[in-house]
Amino acid sequence: MGLNERQIEALRLIANEGREMTNAKYQGLFEVSRRTATRDLKALLKTGWVRQKGTGKGTRYVAN
Repeated sequence: MGLNERQIEALRLIANEGREMTNAKYQGLFEVSRRTATRDLKALLKTGWVRQKGTGKGTRYVAN
């Protein structure tokens, strides 16, 4: 799949625990920059297991 450890953990939280993830939550959980969080979350979207809800600051990522 080509996912890094952060993305795998985020996917687990989103899919298995039913959590919603935001860019800000991702940054806080994994201590990464906004740009890295955005890049990682976009890669998760490409897997098809995660979908985006909302746009802009209200964007959330949930299990598909």
